[in-house]
Amino acid sequence: MKLPHLLIPLPKLNIYLFFAALQRIKTKLIFLFMQLTLSQKIYGLCLLLLMFNGAGEYPIISLLIMSALTLEFWPRFTQLWHSLAGKAVLLFCYAVVANFALVNASGLINEITGVSAIHLTYSHNFAILLMLPLWILGFTLAILLLMQFIIPLYLIFLLLLKPFGIKATQLISSVRYPFTTGIVRMGLSMLLLSQLIIYFPDDFQKVARVFDDERVINEVIEEVIDEVDIHQSKTLPRHYEKFIGWSLREFIYQLEADSFSRCQIPEKSRVIELNDYEVLAISKQEKQYTYQVIKCLSPAIGQ
Repeated sequence: MKLPHLLIPLPKLNIYLFFAALQRIKTKLIFLFMQLTLSQKIYGLCLLLLMFNGAGEYPIISLLIMSALTLEFWPRFTQLWHSLAGKAVLLFCYAVVANFALVNASGLINEITGVSAIHLTYSHNFAILLMLPLWILGFTLAILLLMQFIIPLYLIFLLLLKPFGIKATQLISSVRYPFTTGIVRMGLSMLLLSQLIIYFPDDFQKVARVFDDERVINEVIEEVIDEVDIHQSKTLPRHYEKFIGWSLREFIYQLEADSFSRCQIPEKSRVIELNDYEVLAISKQEKQYTYQVIKCLSPAIGQ
């Protein structure tokens, strides 16, 4: 006996239900997008760039990450500034950065001229202005590295409080989805830190010496730089160092040094008086500068 052939009807796809489901998904995505802050939207854009463009967009991604972190930190910074204790902490940080920039500028003047920076007041101040951005960037790198150890502990703290229904105060800013945002922020911050180390390895080592952790920092720098061309990694700092050296030499010769003095000035030279008996003679030949401490020969002192 032949069994009858059973026909199982295929479910018909309702095109209207399909578009209705797509519309609901679209509405939920738009609602979710509108709930995000500007910094969270920037983080999302960075993730998309990493997914579809990869390493070619690292400079743009780094700028976007810095912008997002600034937007999140700025409200906390202003809140801290409006309190007496916060002002004390921030002014202390500014004083530390300014002090190290002051010492670094003094050493740079001495390296160029061969005399103490105390005799070149205006050039010393100009060198401080040039070195201050590097030290601010270096301390920012150190704080950013420190945050990578604090944020995971804080995320674990949030997870421990969540079962008890306790909402902890946000470390950076009050946003929706703090745990997910914290993980994304931590990952992108590590990416930003690696890019900054690649472009400014020497400045990061200077800050490492301040915190007496140079060995660990050097290991991190070597691991990061090994992944890129070392000549490309130091292009930006070398250009800036050359700019600082050229600017200081021009400033000292054109503005700080005197064309006329009570002391006898060598031919085609300018001088800076060090004391009653010595002067710093500066001569320029093409783009080369020569610095020499000579005896002050004046009518009052005699030869």
